[in-house]
Amino acid sequence: ENKHGGAVVIDVENSVSGLRTPAEMTGEDDETLDASAKADLENLTRMLRFLQLLCEGHHSGLQRQLKTQMVEGYAHGKSFDFINYFCYMFGFYLKVINVESIGVAHQLLDTLIEAVQGPCIENQKTLAASKAIENSLDCLQALRGKHDRSDRGFEAEGFDDDINDLKIKTSKLLLSILEGKADQEFLDTVANQMDFTVLKRRMEEVFTHFVEELHLDIETVKPLDLKKKVTTDSFNEALYEGFDIFFFLKKLADDSQAAAIQLKPKEFTEIEFKAWEFFDTNTGRIEVLIDDELQRVYFPIKPVCTHLTEESKESFMLQVDRSSPSQKVMGLVQTSSDLIDEMVYVEKISKFKFKITPQVVTQVRDFSFMLALLINFMMLVYCKKSENPVKNETHGVPFQNSDYCDMEEIPSWIVFTLGCLQLVTSMTLVGAWIRNNATLIINHSWRAMIQESKQREEQSR
Repeated sequence: ENKHGGAVVIDVENSVSGLRTPAEMTGEDDETLDASAKADLENLTRMLRFLQLLCEGHHSGLQRQLKTQMVEGYAHGKSFDFINYFCYMFGFYLKVINVESIGVAHQLLDTLIEAVQGPCIENQKTLAASKAIENSLDCLQALRGKHDRSDRGFEAEGFDDDINDLKIKTSKLLLSILEGKADQEFLDTVANQMDFTVLKRRMEEVFTHFVEELHLDIETVKPLDLKKKVTTDSFNEALYEGFDIFFFLKKLADDSQAAAIQLKPKEFTEIEFKAWEFFDTNTGRIEVLIDDELQRVYFPIKPVCTHLTEESKESFMLQVDRSSPSQKVMGLVQTSSDLIDEMVYVEKISKFKFKITPQVVTQVRDFSFMLALLINFMMLVYCKKSENPVKNETHGVPFQNSDYCDMEEIPSWIVFTLGCLQLVTSMTLVGAWIRNNATLIINHSWRAMIQESKQREEQSR
């Protein structure tokens, strides 16, 4: 508040209306006006950043203060609804946004996201009732064509990232509105405002760009093709926008019949359904108990997670402490670092030209075991105790006329050859074990040393 007790509010319309696209800027007066508007926008950006920082860490008290300023439990007479006003600003900026003001739009979205995440139920409902969803859908459709971008000053290719980041944050805002446990009335309100075609189209655009980066054809690509091509590096910020849209639609469809109808397979185009299947396949779900309410949380499954070996899964399931739910969670937390190290390392070695992955090691181990069985079987069938044991120093045939057994020449050479193969596979297994486990053992030992050091330091205090 200023010294007269009034709230300080920047005139957004005047600040932005002074900004013009480069094609419209002609003359010294326009440039002076543009500089004045830039100063206003810079101050506005700083104020929005300050309000965002107040809500960092999901500070629910300050989040609610943005909607209603309370004094001793009562709403202040001059209370100002920032959340509602931010929604108005968002809608206004979409109409006049240009190359000069896009930074304010980014900061505005960051502030809105931070104001509702946690979640803050009051702010979520305010956004839903203040056309935030309608404005978000407009933002996802904005600046798509070259002509529209050119008119607003986005002619250079460097602005593509700014525009994409704006849409990424818009998708995150939509997901933030549904965060937490929502009542049925609120979900129906959101579903009734929703244009599912816009979201499905945007999800398709993100998926198409992702497929093209993998040098695949969107028309003919199959899930198996993607599985072979996808790596951890493939899951970038742009793809996570698609996940945010999928999570939003999935959460809405879980509890809203109107949304579920709109998301039936027949309502999708072929490419849209490919995108939906991809995000569905790479999505996990967990239910978390928060404030005595069970909340469903979706999360992306990164490609590196597919590299966890079956042996490690079985080992964890057998060794984890099941005495109580908290002990099971604690066991997972304590083992998670080792499991993550294994997944990352297995993915790394799978890219080597000479691959010795756990799957290859398993195959070599099984082959070595079969060789051992075959050798023992042939020894059992063909090896006979020598009646006249004489050390073989001249024949050169293994196991023939030895002190222990007498074996015909052909079976003897077969057993000898198989034994050599079994020796090679055994040495390969030893080398593979050292190569695959040395790094993991070192990392585990290093973490253990750090943990012991911390414990000694705490005890010394």
